[in-house]
Amino acid sequence: MEPTYDIFKRRDDGYPFWITAVGTLKEARERTTSYALVVPGEYFIYSQGEGIILECVTPRKGASRPIWFMPQSWNSMQHRTAA
Repeated sequence: MEPTYDIFKRRDDGYPFWITAVGTLKEARERTTSYALVVPGEYFIYSQGEGIILECVTPRKGASRPIWFMPQSWNSMQHRTAA
């Protein structure tokens, strides 16, 4: 099976850092959860087939598991150009 979901971590400067590609959304969620528990930060899953960010995860301080949320136009918020 060809990888269809990319996992990214948002860097401190706001730009995405590609980590890996996986074949299923379930695997993407499992890996992203594991990464977020080991290395704190915001992660997101990008669907190659749909061309959109599907889900984001961020760990809560002191929590035993990260919090999933739906992205709110991540690209437009992070890459606005000054008028």
